Amino acid sequence: MLYGILILNTACLNICCSQIVVITPTPALTELQVLMLHYRRAVTLSHRGAHWILVQNTVRSLLNAITCLRGCVGDDLTAALYGEAHPPLYCAVNALYDMLLNSGVGLGQQTLLAGNSEGECLVRRTVLLAVHVLYVHEHWEKVVSIIVKFKDITK
Repeated sequence: MLYGILILNTACLNICCSQIVVITPTPALTELQVLMLHYRRAVTLSHRGAHWILVQNTVRSLLNAITCLRGCVGDDLTAALYGEAHPPLYCAVNALYDMLLNSGVGLGQQTLLAGNSEGECLVRRTVLLAVHVLYVHEHWEKVVSIIVKFKDITK
C-alpha cells in the first residue's frame, strides 16, 4: 500500500492510494513524533546488537523519510520537522561512528567527502544532515562532538 503525507499551510492531507483525508496539524505532528521515536528505537536496537547492515538500512530509511518530508512541507514547518528529527539523527550518527570503529573500515578524508561507495555516501549524507539540523536548533555541544569524532576518523 502506497502511503505518504503532504502538509499544506494549516491542513495535512493524508494520502493512502487514492483516498484523501484532511487531518489537523496536531495529529500530523503526533504521527511525526511517533515516526521519529520508532526510528530512534530501530537505530538503537540494531546498534546494540552490532547488526551493522541493519544500522545502515535503518539510517538510510531515516534519511529518505526526512528528505521526503522536507520536500513536502513548507519553510514554516521545516523547523518542526527538524525539531523532531534531531534525536534520531544524532543517534544514527553515533551508531555509524561506532560501526566504522568496530568494523575496522578506515575512511580517508577524500573517500568520505567524495562518497565513492554507497556506505561512504550514506555516512557523509547522515553526518552533514545531522550537523545542519543540530546547527539550526542550536545544539552546539552535539555539533562539536560529531565534527570532532569524524575529524578523527578522516585523518
